[in-house]
Amino acid sequence: MNRRARTILFGLAACSGWLGCGTDDDAGPVDSGGDADAPGDAAGEADAPAESVDDAGTADEAADTVDDVPADTVDDGSGCPADPPVAEETLGAGPDPEGGVFTMDEALDGLPAGDGPLRAIIRTEHGDLTCTLEPELVPNAVANFVGLARGRRPWLDPAAHVWVKRRFYDGLIFHRIIDDFMIQGGDPLGTGYGGPGYAFDDEITTLRHAAGTLAYANSGPDTNGSQFYITEVATGWLDGSYTIFGACGPLSVIQELAAVPTNASDRPLTDVHMLSVEITRCPLP
Repeated sequence: MNRRARTILFGLAACSGWLGCGTDDDAGPVDSGGDADAPGDAAGEADAPAESVDDAGTADEAADTVDDVPADTVDDGSGCPADPPVAEETLGAGPDPEGGVFTMDEALDGLPAGDGPLRAIIRTEHGDLTCTLEPELVPNAVANFVGLARGRRPWLDPAAHVWVKRRFYDGLIFHRIIDDFMIQGGDPLGTGYGGPGYAFDDEITTLRHAAGTLAYANSGPDTNGSQFYITEVATGWLDGSYTIFGACGPLSVIQELAAVPTNASDRPLTDVHMLSVEITRCPLP
């Protein structure tokens, strides 16, 4: 791994969005408030994914990154039932309605049964990614991602400052991309400083960072939220510091996403969107 890649990673961690918030190559991995060598959440610059949770963004920022994107349900031609849409709810202000605890049963409620593995299909302008999730190894991490994607897990709308149940990832951008390293997204503000309004603990397992690894960005121990990254190459120096919860492919799509032109802060010059994120247990094609 080159020095710039390591620095970017750490910046991600401290900046609260493992991609970090800056371009200081001397920083180390930070998630939400510093510079580092690991993806961070969005609080500084780092070489590791960082996710900083700063929900003080403006309504305009949120509107720029969270457009109303119609979410088509999975249709792979297998005859497997598609995930039915969930009615949006506004729950009001106050603390997290889930009290920081969201279960797999809640996340999967209403999802059609199927013979395939639990997967997330992330549709982008550069092709579709299929991510196989690991609910047995990291149940809390998978429940959080699935619940946000399906509109089952409440999150704090940064524009309205109220808790909502609404599909979280549809229309968001990959706000930080570093070629030969990783792509990072999942921030409702699109800046690296946003999150869902809560954090949950790490689940560190025997899973390791290989090409296509899906993991949460963070701003330090036990600060997972909504920001995640997908590695383009093996990044073993991140093992043990980030919660891995799946593996994505094909690698060709990851490589195309990672190769888009970016500015000095690693932000794509042209926004790259998650057009939709669908959850399915349909059989593999």
